[in-house]
Amino acid sequence: MRSTVQDLVMGVLGWTAWHQASRDGKFHWRRWRKGQWEIRAMTADEQDDALIDWSIK
Repeated sequence: MRSTVQDLVMGVLGWTAWHQASRDGKFHWRRWRKGQWEIRAMTADEQDDALIDWSIK
């Protein structure tokens, strides 16, 4: 039951993606897909947009 609820909630959240910076200074997109986190590196343009979103640039 708990895993079903978790999959439902994370599936809903998985419709959106989060941008994040790692400790080593690299930027990634992260979203929940098929029961696990899917992470991919950002392009240079996506990194610029993320910095603008975070009001850093």
